[in-house]
Amino acid sequence: MSTRLFADVPEAKGFVRETRRSPDSLEFKPTNGTDPERPKVRTKTELDALQSELEGAARKNAARAGLRRAEKPPVTTAGAAGKPQGSQKTLPN
Repeated sequence: MSTRLFADVPEAKGFVRETRRSPDSLEFKPTNGTDPERPKVRTKTELDALQSELEGAARKNAARAGLRRAEKPPVTTAGAAGKPQGSQKTLPN
């Protein structure tokens, strides 16, 4: 009772009933504006065309930036310069 939360709402006072408008005449306005126009759902062919367009643009931008797609992984040197990589057999002297 001290929180004034009730399961059954008490009857409104007389001055409240007299000044309150009827629920049918209330004209609520949305607070977030009007609904934006949503794009239509795309078909499979439209999605494929869009994907190829985006991939082409990505290739073009990579070429303009001087980046290339690596065909092979770059060779790294693990030891001193000039020593070949990998296991090599040594012959006894």
